[in-house]
Amino acid sequence: MGFTGVAFASAYSWITHSPVFTVRTIDMNRCANVSLEEVWAIVRGDGSGILWSVPAKEVARRLSGHPWVRSVSVRKSFPDRLVVRIQERTPVAMVNLDVSITSTRRAARSNGLTAYDPKNLAIVTGFSRKDLLRKDR
Repeated sequence: MGFTGVAFASAYSWITHSPVFTVRTIDMNRCANVSLEEVWAIVRGDGSGILWSVPAKEVARRLSGHPWVRSVSVRKSFPDRLVVRIQERTPVAMVNLDVSITSTRRAARSNGLTAYDPKNLAIVTGFSRKDLLRKDR
């Protein structure tokens, strides 16, 4: 009995700390506004990066807080891969202030207009940054 207990404890210790199970790859779909680096930062931020200890639900919860993420699913693929599928929000308008703000149906992000941003969005004008901050988004 003692030998079996020690064997199971040793096997558990090896599985939970072995570099064989370190997350080496994140399989993520193409996203225009969520980078692979942001996902890696969330995965590495909580611990050792061992696949067994990476909480997939927590990674999904933290990614769902990103302003461009509409929905996300995260699952583990053994021995060393995390599969992340993100559905991004679609921009519907741009707000014309001193800095352009791209607006989706549920969120807004502040950035300067770049060459990669869509050019066929409605442009909302007629109020100041102060008005925008004072009222409900």
